[in-house]
Amino acid sequence: MIDYWRRLKAPPGVELASLLTVAGGFAGLQGDIGFIGGALVMGVVFWTPVLLTARTQPLPRKSDE
Repeated sequence: MIDYWRRLKAPPGVELASLLTVAGGFAGLQGDIGFIGGALVMGVVFWTPVLLTARTQPLPRKSDE
């Protein structure tokens, strides 16, 4: 499990998925679903590929961390 967390920190999609999750929350405020609903929808859409691909990423070298 520790190796998975190290892999999850390495891909560049983590920052983008985080940003778009928050942006989805603010977009949800404009509609009927609210902040939580917008964040959940965007979180599922953008975090699913990040979490799935983190399983197959090579472990970063010690100098890259």
